[in-house]
Amino acid sequence: MLKEVEPELLRLLLRLGYMAAWQGWQREAVAIFQAVRAARPQSELPAIGAAVLAMMAGNSELAVQMLREEALRLNPDSDYAKAHLGCALRLNGQDEEGLKLLTDLEQNSTEPSVREMAQNLRQFSRTQLLQKSDL
Repeated sequence: MLKEVEPELLRLLLRLGYMAAWQGWQREAVAIFQAVRAARPQSELPAIGAAVLAMMAGNSELAVQMLREEALRLNPDSDYAKAHLGCALRLNGQDEEGLKLLTDLEQNSTEPSVREMAQNLRQFSRTQLLQKSDL
């Protein structure tokens, strides 16, 4: 029988996954996000992590697809997933749609970290976002 994984441990694993991704350790990041998905298959967070990896690899189209078909399917109300979708849309050349989504989140999200993220993502040009997504 599998033992329940503590939520704090999962948050730590997700942070480690993001740190690995930003360090360019793609295989390690994928392994971490897969482990979190195995522990919490109902959570949108591992799908968001995978979408971040896709964006960093220059595949914003795949990131948009993953966020819409996986993360937001699992949790349609996730402002965190929506903020990442806004970024992915902008990276994918769908600036108007991405900016509209980010503006809505900045003004209406109940999550302060999402409002801040949306505000930051709106401030960058698409070119600047592309540069920031490169490792």
